[in-house]
Amino acid sequence: MNRLLALISAGFVMTGLVGTSAAADDRAVCFNQGGAPDPAVAACGRLIASGKFKGPELAKVYLWRAEAWSSKRDDTNALADLNESIRLHPKIAVAYYNRGRSFSGRGEWVRAIADFDAAIRLDPKLAAAYVDRGNAFRQQRQPDRAIADYSEAIRLNPRHDVAYASRGVAYWEKRDYDRAINDGSQAIRLQPQKSAYYSSRGFSYEGKGELDSAVADFRKALNLDPQDTRLLENIKRVERQLASRSANTSASSSPSPPVYASEDDKACAGALQFEAWLPACDRLIASGKLTGGNLAVVYRHRGNWHQLKNDHDRAVADYTEAFRHDPSNALTANSLKMSLRAVCFLSNDAAGKVAACTRFIAVIPETDNDLPAAYLNRADGYKRAGDRARASADINAALRINPNSSAALRALGALDAPAPPTGRDHPRRDCPDGQEGLVAVLASMAARHGTRLPVRRHPRRWG
Repeated sequence: MNRLLALISAGFVMTGLVGTSAAADDRAVCFNQGGAPDPAVAACGRLIASGKFKGPELAKVYLWRAEAWSSKRDDTNALADLNESIRLHPKIAVAYYNRGRSFSGRGEWVRAIADFDAAIRLDPKLAAAYVDRGNAFRQQRQPDRAIADYSEAIRLNPRHDVAYASRGVAYWEKRDYDRAINDGSQAIRLQPQKSAYYSSRGFSYEGKGELDSAVADFRKALNLDPQDTRLLENIKRVERQLASRSANTSASSSPSPPVYASEDDKACAGALQFEAWLPACDRLIASGKLTGGNLAVVYRHRGNWHQLKNDHDRAVADYTEAFRHDPSNALTANSLKMSLRAVCFLSNDAAGKVAACTRFIAVIPETDNDLPAAYLNRADGYKRAGDRARASADINAALRINPNSSAALRALGALDAPAPPTGRDHPRRDCPDGQEGLVAVLASMAARHGTRLPVRRHPRRWG
């Protein structure tokens, strides 16, 4: 559920400030979260510093500024403003819900569940809170409680495609493939253009043994997301199973070649229980028996697991090793590029962001659509590190590619802008990036089989 729609539906209309036209303008900019986030942050800051808001009204200003911080991918300030909003007025359901999303992104599942509990107590019809609490229960290995929450979300909103898809994953984890397939089909009916839904249903078909249907779903997912070349591994894996099945039922006396060389090879490739993946890959690498392309494949598999668990730094390290051992492999090169992109675009660590963006810029062509965004993200890393000169150079590099880029122009204007007043002194803590919404629900499932789910950084993008 869109967090802004949740705010509107909860009836949070400001009633305090109607004085000067400048103040009215600040209020309009602060609450216009569809606009640029930097002016909203500054406008909300001026409203806070004005001293004209108290209690619940001030809490709402902090809540809106938290939304603007989130649009800037500044999770640290967003969380601080949510804390202040709740302290000032602990009766706003959406504040707890949004903070629960922040805790989920940090992997703090117990705190996330507590906040979702509070949101649901205050607004029992907030379907999104049930979905996200279900996600947290799944991470706590409580699939039955997760299914109950997804079911309640569907009861409240029968067109909630994310709830259907999420419940389908929970059923898949319980090996209830028929219900998983049914829920996946419902999600696809509601949103037929989401690649991840076909991928998740494909896993369920594969688990049930309906391999032709699994291949069809993986191919559909690839058609919708052609850049996700790891879907090719899913297709090839299931096609090998089909070939092996065909060979076993044929009259040929020629023995079919084994699909996997060892149990560790099988586990590392994702064909056994998920608890076995990483240890198996670790053992294969540590054995010293693999070289060249064979060793590269194992590094790539381990990189896949790290990437899909959102451990992008380790994924980059493994893909780098895979590329070093087999630099001619196009799949490895693409996996490395995608993981560098993830760190470049998502990391909050300044040094890691700059390093990843630098490598990403080096491996993509000058005509790549991601190049301007890569420069802007590296500029953000330089800015966080206090290197304003290099940040300015990268912003200008983005502007040379696209002189009309509003994002680059805003970044250039913000580079020398004074920090907006906060109205309070909160210690800031670094928050690691996290995947939210459906990605949080499907990531473990996808990782079992080696596909990459589409990244959706901002929860507002999920319906």
